[in-house]
Amino acid sequence: MQSTGRILRNSAMATVTALSLLACDRSSVPAAVTKITVTPPTVTLLPNGTQKLEAKVEGAGSFDQSVVWSTNDPQTATVTPDGIVKALKVGAATITAKSVSDPSKTDSSKISVVVGATVSKIEVTPTTAAINVGKTQLFTAKVTGTGEFGGVAWKSSNPGIASVAEDGTVTGVAAGQATITATSTLDSTKSDSSQVTVSPVVVAQPNIVLTNLDGGPFQNWLSFSKVGTGVPATPSTTEHNVSTLRISNTGVDPLNVNLQITGTFTLLSGPPAFTVAPGASSDVKVRFVGDNLPVQRGTLVVQSNDPQTPSTTIQLAGAWQPVYENNQEPNLDQLVRETLGFTTAFSTGGQSINQKGSVMAQGDEMLSPFWQRANTSQPVNVWQLAAYHTQNSTATLYWHSKADSAALQVLKHAPTSAQSILPRKDDGSVLAQANFTPTAATFGFRIDNSEWSDDTRNSQTADRRNGCVDPCGHHLRFYKAKNPAGQVMPNTYLLIMDYSGINYDYNDNVYLISNVQPAPFLIDTGVGAGASYTDPAGNVWTSDRDRNNVASFTPNTAVNEPATATSVEILGTDNDQLYRTYRGNVGGVTPRTLTYNIPLENGTYQLKLHFAELNWTTAGKRVFDVLVNGQVKISNLDIVAQAGGANTALVLPVPSVQVTNGKLNLAFAASVDYPSISGIEISR
Repeated sequence: MQSTGRILRNSAMATVTALSLLACDRSSVPAAVTKITVTPPTVTLLPNGTQKLEAKVEGAGSFDQSVVWSTNDPQTATVTPDGIVKALKVGAATITAKSVSDPSKTDSSKISVVVGATVSKIEVTPTTAAINVGKTQLFTAKVTGTGEFGGVAWKSSNPGIASVAEDGTVTGVAAGQATITATSTLDSTKSDSSQVTVSPVVVAQPNIVLTNLDGGPFQNWLSFSKVGTGVPATPSTTEHNVSTLRISNTGVDPLNVNLQITGTFTLLSGPPAFTVAPGASSDVKVRFVGDNLPVQRGTLVVQSNDPQTPSTTIQLAGAWQPVYENNQEPNLDQLVRETLGFTTAFSTGGQSINQKGSVMAQGDEMLSPFWQRANTSQPVNVWQLAAYHTQNSTATLYWHSKADSAALQVLKHAPTSAQSILPRKDDGSVLAQANFTPTAATFGFRIDNSEWSDDTRNSQTADRRNGCVDPCGHHLRFYKAKNPAGQVMPNTYLLIMDYSGINYDYNDNVYLISNVQPAPFLIDTGVGAGASYTDPAGNVWTSDRDRNNVASFTPNTAVNEPATATSVEILGTDNDQLYRTYRGNVGGVTPRTLTYNIPLENGTYQLKLHFAELNWTTAGKRVFDVLVNGQVKISNLDIVAQAGGANTALVLPVPSVQVTNGKLNLAFAASVDYPSISGIEISR
């Protein structure tokens, strides 16, 4: 680019500088920048879509607030001098703003370019709000659309009156009014707004606090279930037709409350208007009385004299069925999304969730047979959200170490709650919720005595009979938990399941599990079906041919090498066992290529490939390429030459691998002898 701002014909620069900077005498501007903040921090766009990024430069004293915008991948997304991003092709890019005054100060926005996504509507809640100076209120934006439509960017019309954070938290700054707007990061033409009135601080006042006593993850959402017509005289022990909201007053003045309820719901606890003394609380019981429709909605509006929160709307949602079982149960979407309030997507592009037990990711699913604690100082929390299987039967959730199948009980629901949301524990006293602290770093789950999170342990006969193509056995499935605003709940997942060969509706048992994260995939190659071992660091590696003799590689006739693992010492590692076998001899086929197709949900992965040459002692005897998703990532690999000798561990990382079609494809293509791979390590 010339100083006049004209771009030279042959220029291929990915970094552009705002023209206004060129007239600035940078030597006279002190380097006083302390921080740069780019908003929005993440953006999802369609090809040819655009998004305006903002860079806020903070510091002390006098400094130039200008920035230089750049992209790390101009083939995927470009950026103009004033921060307008344009998406070019499907992929991911990072757009960075660098301070002119202090180039060491930068911040970035992650750009995802997707296809097949649309945004139809955005709804901001609340539509109006009143807060005090110095107080905050969380606004939510519900995005309706198809595909991976991303999130929203928040903006205030007057940050001097009310500021808004990236997560929608609005803070009162000064008395006055402002408009808070949420705009789709995928489609900037889709937005919605809320009017905020900020009032001066009131010293003495009531303060309302609402608590969902069902223990649900959403304080402003009460869920119910009911079977048959009529209204039980008392809260039922077999269905969850009554929920309780606690209204507390933590202020210093009396709290005057008025309740307004809509829909097929009634109040059980006293008059709709009452007063809560300072430091006291009052429990409001709501009963679901509807019938004839699978899911019924209503609201409970809590109005009060709390100037910060004069009105709060509680969503009410009830699932109804005419009789127990008999194909009358609510389906998964009706249960989890419509009744319980999650926005998790269970399928992709209108597909049925019934894939006959095939191991494939749909919607927000995470393909992970094993898990680890996200915070090792805290236990794992499990809450059963629903049970819809044989009435008067129980279901028990267990955990087990990845290294073995010995399982320990976590939670068991009451047999009378087998056709209900929010079932009770087996003693019937409280809702089915429990914490557990696994002694193993990596662990899996089991439900009853038959269904495992490790698909290879599940019976697959019925799956194949119903049309499943290997790999099969996908009876326990995990999904990212998303709140009513569409935001991902950190380290929190929905576990859904269906018993083998029944109907694959995955509503038999539904759990919410928090403080967990997917464990890495650790694959030991060249060993027998179902083999596993624990390395010196405590990590469990499993065979590339599962316990059912289903291979994750082709040709599936590729032999274990050597037939019996060598006992030779492997240099450069304390994990000798991993490198004492390998796979690569594909027989007399042409080309001599070994391929792995590993089912994974779409996303970014860190890949490590483990090699050791056990057969040749000199360079040039074995040469091959490594292709990842069809692209050569390592060319002409000679293990002896690169490792510095035979019987020596070689670990080659392949960072930031993008999976876009539900599978990670690895190909090892030999030009001399056969390829060789000792281990495959995949982490998110």
